Amino acid sequence: MSNPNGARGARAERDLVVWLRANGYPDAVRARGEGSVDRGDIGGIPRTAIQVKNANKPEYVMARLRAAQTGALEQAHGRRPVAVVRLPGVTDPAQWWAATTVQWLPEAGTGRLGNGTVRGGYDLPIDAADVPARCYRYHLEWNIEEHGGALRDGWWITTVSRLFAALPREVAA
Repeated sequence: MSNPNGARGARAERDLVVWLRANGYPDAVRARGEGSVDRGDIGGIPRTAIQVKNANKPEYVMARLRAAQTGALEQAHGRRPVAVVRLPGVTDPAQWWAATTVQWLPEAGTGRLGNGTVRGGYDLPIDAADVPARCYRYHLEWNIEEHGGALRDGWWITTVSRLFAALPREVAA
């Protein structure tokens, strides 16, 4: 690939697929750009659209996270949007950042999907802290390290390993 940014992005997608397959998602595959509707970067996970971005410098992390969130929402088409950002210098996909909208998390004690309110009793596996929509990267880093994640503007942001451990397992229909 002659485009170095494209090569880095493709590498991040391949690394995430390998991690997903080793961690309970054996059908995970890189999606190929076919047809007029983009379905996300990673396929093979039922009802989930995954958008992967690579941030090769610390100052790009927040912009890449926002771009991944936007892409995941555009590609969801009624499925769970998941945004993943490969952090600079972090080779283990389990430690990359991942985000999903809170309405795709189960409501506490019910097992049903939520109603879209940000704090309305979601069954978060950690004590996620609310952060402002316009916050700095270090606010998210601190909350992910100290609280296991952050709630920002309707999105739960945490690590790839925490997010995929918390998502309900669904089988392909």
